[in-house]
Amino acid sequence: MAAPSLPSTSTHVIGNAVNAPIASVAHIGDRVGILATSPWALLDMAEAYSSSGSNEFRRPTPLDVEVGEVGGLRSSLSSSDAPPTLLTSISSVPPPALAPPPTPHPKAEEDIMDVATPPGNHDELFPRPSAPPLELLMENGYFDEESSAPSTTPAAIRPPPNNAPPPPENAVVGTRSKIAASNDTPTAASAVFIPPPSTHSREADSRGRASWMVMPLAEATAVMPLGDAVQPMEGPPPDREGGDLRSGGEIGSLAGLWVSRRKHKRIGLVSLGLMTVLAAIIAVMVVKLGPDPKPIDVTTSTSTASLTIAIWKQQGVSIVGDAPADVLGSSIAISDDASTIVIGAQGIADDDSKTGYVKVYRTSDDSGSRVQLGQTIYGHATGDLTGFSVDITADGNAIVIGSPGYWEDDDRPGYVRVFALESEDDVSTNTWKQIGRDIIGEVDGDEFGYSVSISEDGNTIVVGARKAYGNNLEYSGRARVYRMDYSQSDWVQIGNDIEGDAAYDNSGHSVSLSADGDKVVIGSPWNDDNGDSSGHVKVYQMNSARSSWEQLGQTLYGDNASDYSGWYVDLSPGGNTLAIGSPGDYGDGDRPGYVRVFSLTVSNDITGTSSWEQIGATIIGEAKGDQFGETVSISDDGKTIAVGAQFNDGENGVDTGHVKVYRMDDSQADWIQIGNDIDGEAAYDYSGVSVSLSADGTKVAIGSDWNDDNGMNAGLVRFYVLEFEQDDGDVTTSTSTAIPTISFWKQEGVPIVGDAADDELGSSVSVSSDASTIVIGAQGNRDSDSKTGYVKVYRTNGDSGSGNRVQLGQTINGDANGDQFGFFVDAAANGNTIVIGSPGIWDENDRRGYVRVFTLESDDDLGTNAWKQLGQDIIGEEDGDDFGYSVSISEDGRTIAVGAVEYDGEDGVDSGLVKVYRMDDSKSDWVQLGDDIDGEAAYDNSGFSVSLSADGTKVAISSPYSDYNGDDSGSVKVYQIESAGSSWEQLGQTFYGDNAGDNSGWSVDLTPDGNTLAIGSPGDINDGDKPGYVRVFSLKVSDDTDTSSWEQIGADIIGEAKGDQFGWSVSLSHGGKSIAVSALSNDGENGVDTGHVRVYRMDGSQLDWIQIGNDIDGKAAHDSPMSVSLSADGNKVAIGYFWNDDNGENAGNVQVYVLE
Repeated sequence: MAAPSLPSTSTHVIGNAVNAPIASVAHIGDRVGILATSPWALLDMAEAYSSSGSNEFRRPTPLDVEVGEVGGLRSSLSSSDAPPTLLTSISSVPPPALAPPPTPHPKAEEDIMDVATPPGNHDELFPRPSAPPLELLMENGYFDEESSAPSTTPAAIRPPPNNAPPPPENAVVGTRSKIAASNDTPTAASAVFIPPPSTHSREADSRGRASWMVMPLAEATAVMPLGDAVQPMEGPPPDREGGDLRSGGEIGSLAGLWVSRRKHKRIGLVSLGLMTVLAAIIAVMVVKLGPDPKPIDVTTSTSTASLTIAIWKQQGVSIVGDAPADVLGSSIAISDDASTIVIGAQGIADDDSKTGYVKVYRTSDDSGSRVQLGQTIYGHATGDLTGFSVDITADGNAIVIGSPGYWEDDDRPGYVRVFALESEDDVSTNTWKQIGRDIIGEVDGDEFGYSVSISEDGNTIVVGARKAYGNNLEYSGRARVYRMDYSQSDWVQIGNDIEGDAAYDNSGHSVSLSADGDKVVIGSPWNDDNGDSSGHVKVYQMNSARSSWEQLGQTLYGDNASDYSGWYVDLSPGGNTLAIGSPGDYGDGDRPGYVRVFSLTVSNDITGTSSWEQIGATIIGEAKGDQFGETVSISDDGKTIAVGAQFNDGENGVDTGHVKVYRMDDSQADWIQIGNDIDGEAAYDYSGVSVSLSADGTKVAIGSDWNDDNGMNAGLVRFYVLEFEQDDGDVTTSTSTAIPTISFWKQEGVPIVGDAADDELGSSVSVSSDASTIVIGAQGNRDSDSKTGYVKVYRTNGDSGSGNRVQLGQTINGDANGDQFGFFVDAAANGNTIVIGSPGIWDENDRRGYVRVFTLESDDDLGTNAWKQLGQDIIGEEDGDDFGYSVSISEDGRTIAVGAVEYDGEDGVDSGLVKVYRMDDSKSDWVQLGDDIDGEAAYDNSGFSVSLSADGTKVAISSPYSDYNGDDSGSVKVYQIESAGSSWEQLGQTFYGDNAGDNSGWSVDLTPDGNTLAIGSPGDINDGDKPGYVRVFSLKVSDDTDTSSWEQIGADIIGEAKGDQFGWSVSLSHGGKSIAVSALSNDGENGVDTGHVRVYRMDGSQLDWIQIGNDIDGKAAHDSPMSVSLSADGNKVAIGYFWNDDNGENAGNVQVYVLE
């Protein structure tokens, strides 16, 4: 029986995270949909998606399953305990809108996995659809509840009758470890019990009771952000072994099930055996899959979900060219263990002013720092382009160097040299000694040495001469293989010349040799067999007589004209896996480029013929003109591949270039990206012009030959390692589980830049609870009085998910030059009230400082917003007090705290002061709450940073120059207003920095409830001999004595390197489980003092802080992240780079990042 015709629209997602908490991708036959099952026993089906246009589902067999499906879907509509039958057809209509779910049954509150039916009338809770209902077609026809016999009348899915009994006590939602290959009844642990359809007014079946049907949930439950479109699934069905549904795969040693798939990416991976109701609860937590998670421990006790994060992190410092136009990094190769790297610096190719040179570096310690190994190897003459191509042996002790010669003149044939490392242990010196003589091309202009490759033992090399006249055809190209003859101490050719098929093939443009030297791959990217410059690749093997090279398997052609397939090739050491880069339209840029990977197969019949079969789908570049595939590098096992796209326009500018790394998912026979994109540092770096992957695929070297760090086009090489971190989620469940996934910080919207040079926009930032509103201070250059300073407020413009912000209301300016208006800002929870500090020029001490509070007024008729001052200016007591140096506002915007760091109190000069004010509506003005909170000693600078609780009754105050534990060790205190509201009393103990120069309390932040406190100690602000650290504390109140004390949560969070000033600014999430920390002076990937921000989350199982996502680095040298502000949920962070030069020197900018 055919199912009714389906609507033409693609997908409707059921409900939301509340009323449809379990979403499973269903794939039956060629149809894909979503099954949503609520714990309140309502079953809905989204509109199905058809890739074939058919309106029928095929009857699935036990093997007819796909990734992410509800495989072998079973359903029993019978009132007996008979085994369920196999579902044969599903059709659906757009689902009705669902009312909010009822209060869970008490039993469900005790055990969230137990499906309980709430009492009462369910008609209001689950409105009946007005459109035709969902149909369930069984293999024996439709089930008719009244007659208990097959019928042609469809049964409607309705709410359970009021007298329906609860499901069996052992009913479990969402867990499933096996799906039987037969039609055996599923076990209770593999099924969710939902009420049967009811088409009649009576509330019980023919036996006088309500019955239940069994709906097993697939292992590959799709835990995806609800609202995402369902994508068609591709690839072969998974295998069944012993009844197990194998719809997943492995990443490293972690086995799991793929959650969903988009083209060639997965949204997430769920670890085997972890499919509990947590999958429903944390649907929105799953993010795009990046790097491969490492195994994580899973327990059976209640715990917080844990995420595994993997990113590519630079190891050691960048290696730069010696001088402008060196183009260092034009070629690179690394040893198997990545300890040794050979780097070519050919010199600019369009002139003959340089010889070119090659350097080799080796790691000196565990940090990844590299030192040059042996001498620099130079070319013989200017224009040689020495280092245009290089390769290295597995152990890193022998290298081959190609010098194809200046292209334009065609006045030299090109040559190749091989060097071996000689070490003298007695004098601890290393030198590179040439092995054999120069190997020279035949004719001027051959470009002999354009490509080279060396065997594992260093005794065999292959050399490409792409412009040689092979077979007497112009530029057909040629490759030759040589082996070292130690009896002659020279290189001798083995086998015949391997020549191009046709004129202008440029055969030998790329070459790659197997580890034993018996197989060679040759790329001919200009071959026209499949259209002009479609390109092709051939693999050759030395014959048994060891006299000639014979083609192995078929020729591999590019798909279309201008694919340039074979521009770069790489063969795994075993010679059985081949990667081919096809950058596409070289020069025209109308396609992104692609990479394909092939595996060698040998037939089992008597012929024993060989062929190359593609592994996984084609890997396609990001954007047109990227030239993705211009370089490729494959791991030893052929399971990981790095791909360069040197013309990609990354976050850092046009043609920055980037590298992506992919790993094969064997279960799905597809490639998934691991880790983040590795972008170039600056525009026109052309990062990815060369790339080399370690044997295990966890380290990668990347060349950026036009980088300007040491002069125009001096070139640069960076080295990255795949690192794993864990991140504690915020969702606690009644059963423990952990979902490995990947998270990274992605910029949201465009940066907000200062209006002009020296504005120093971003000197302070503050976001509303949901991060939709951001307040930004631009204090102006603190060393002069040429600017008043100003504050701007931005709010997201409603453009769904874009994160773009528009200015809200007018710019708020200070009164006079030198006011430093906006030096510190804070926003109320809803972003509609803001406080602004204006401490005045420090050096002149000719003003007291003042604070203003503004509230947003909106005119809906006119559609305008304006900031109106609330109350009068609050002014400091004496000139030079720096009143307004720090400010903080309560959640409702009615209480503020103000620090005056250079106030001369009773205890001495610059002891500092904090005052707290509350709005008196009867006076429309601010009145002081409680007494002054004075610093303890001269030069404490108390009030340097302040933070109020949401209700304004607690305040944290820092004195970073306190000398209690040594000069400038620093201290922090928390105060609470006493019940009468007349004085502030210290709450718990004082926090002291450990040592002199810690400057503890440089930044503080208090959670809204006032019970969690973060303290930044950037350390040695002037000397820079410490990295800085951050500590987080929780308030404990003794039931016996009613006394309060603060206990540290987790270990110290320590900066990366000395002088980073880690802890310059801190910001806590509202629950105190996440913290953002800036390191003002960290030397990031993009230069000196770029600074960076890291976000950490508390891992409750380990009681420690774990970094989530990647470092958020400044975009340029001296950007320096002065301020940070974290959203309430810890998933968005605003960062102020007050010395950024994008709109003029020190104009400043602010960037917002979201965790994905």
